[in-house]
Amino acid sequence: MKFFLALWIAKLAEFAIKLIDPSRGTDFPGKAAYLIDKNFIRGFRTLNTDRVIFITGTNGKSTTTNLLYHTLKSAGKSVIANLTGSNMLNGAASCLIAGSDWKGRIKADFILIEVDERSFPYIIKQLPGKYMLITNIMQDQVHRNGDPDFIYQLLRKNINPNMTLFLNNDEPRSKSYETLASEVYYFGVAKNPQSYQKDGIYDVTMPCPHCFSKIEFAYMNSANIGQFHCEYCGFRSSETALTQAENIDFSNKSFVIRGTKHSMPYDVPIMLYNYAAVSAVANCLGISDEMVSESYGDFVNLEGRMDVLEYKGRQIRYLRIKQGNPETIQMAVDAIALDNNPKTVAFGMCIIPERRPQWVPHYTNTYYAYEANFKPIKSESIKMMIFSDYIAYDQLNRLSYDGFDPESIHVVESEDPKTVLDALCGMGEETLYLIAPVRNIKLFKSYIKKTKGVGNETA
Repeated sequence: MKFFLALWIAKLAEFAIKLIDPSRGTDFPGKAAYLIDKNFIRGFRTLNTDRVIFITGTNGKSTTTNLLYHTLKSAGKSVIANLTGSNMLNGAASCLIAGSDWKGRIKADFILIEVDERSFPYIIKQLPGKYMLITNIMQDQVHRNGDPDFIYQLLRKNINPNMTLFLNNDEPRSKSYETLASEVYYFGVAKNPQSYQKDGIYDVTMPCPHCFSKIEFAYMNSANIGQFHCEYCGFRSSETALTQAENIDFSNKSFVIRGTKHSMPYDVPIMLYNYAAVSAVANCLGISDEMVSESYGDFVNLEGRMDVLEYKGRQIRYLRIKQGNPETIQMAVDAIALDNNPKTVAFGMCIIPERRPQWVPHYTNTYYAYEANFKPIKSESIKMMIFSDYIAYDQLNRLSYDGFDPESIHVVESEDPKTVLDALCGMGEETLYLIAPVRNIKLFKSYIKKTKGVGNETA
């Protein structure tokens, strides 16, 4: 009875949220349920855990979950998933609440659960799913996660040996989980025109997860993701991954997997790993490569990597970054590099206020930017502007390591929307890009709305 009471109250909360504001409270039904029943998820008696697929990792969880959901639906499967990014225990519970009836019955071919890495131990105890896809394990939110090896060990301790794992063949930490499960599928991306090597004096690699010796990369498709090997213990990328994106053509936005050509509307290099990962899962579940290819052609990412701001008659293309994570910076840089037009790029790594207890500091640093490769946007046709209240010159120093001339970069020691937007629009180029954390772009959007896009407080 405790489960049913929790379920009914949660469903009423879900209904109320949809009625009042569908954009809010994505994990509130689950939170309400757990206030009543501490083992809520275990109460779903008809839940087939052999149809549960966990998606976790530092980067790409939400995009991969949305892409896999779209692919399975396109193949005619019934699917429930937490597509809104609520990836902790309450979010997983909310997903099951939304996908069940008033008797707690769940009828779905597959259940996709995006899982925050730190929440995985709590979720797996109540929901022992069969499948688990790990995108990668990288530097992320150092104030919360510390070293990435903390997350690595946390996941390692909680992987069930009876699981089927889908692992990134090109990322050393996640690939090393291959010894923990009886069934493993690999996905990866071949060398392509956007691949690169770290060869600068300040460039660093990573330790082998087995013997802690230096990992060597033959090439990288993103920061510390690419074909690798350890010269000491022999740990390496598998020579033949089950699912590998090959024959990558960015100009025609296409690639090939197992001889089948796929289109890629989202053509930044890291997105290829999302495509390859989903193709690996689909192949395991018996969905043909032809059906997968058809689904990729009309996929629309719910998050999206780009937004357009209208200010003083100019269009500013905003690319969001996740503060404290090099991969989203790399995605933004790679996307801009594919645009051959003369342009101005404004780059701002700004303070991120924490809504946690006072002992948790606000977050401002540039360490993760050293894992990104800025060379693709080092060009005479690109003007650079950097801005920040606190670390503008730290950013300038970082760019100098990739060969940028500090004298040619415009520095704005501010995060004030009017100051930043006016400076960017005054740079002269027709094509304008803005790279900044989500919090700052919300402030920019609020200012633009308030001034009706003319930059005048009295507008």
